[in-house]
Amino acid sequence: MLQWLYGLLLCLVIMAGGLFVWKNEKVRFFAGVDTGYFRNERMLAKKIGLSIIGFGGELALLLTVHAFLIPVPAIWTGVLAILHILYILMLGINNLQKG
Repeated sequence: MLQWLYGLLLCLVIMAGGLFVWKNEKVRFFAGVDTGYFRNERMLAKKIGLSIIGFGGELALLLTVHAFLIPVPAIWTGVLAILHILYILMLGINNLQKG
């Protein structure tokens, strides 16, 4: 039970990080990114923030299912993380400035 609470606390921290990215409206955490590198940096920050918040929510749901319903293999946490990372990278590639 205590591990589940620690897991939910971690999920809240992840979701707060996503909210910070969304509200900060800057995506400087990409390596080598400068101002004007992306077409619409505000929209990209919002989408990335929502993706991070979604990952925190999905992780909380996965931990709750594992704790109270059925045991879920830990590989699914990694699969979720990889899918969200790929989604964020695709958002960055699609939002690059032309030329």
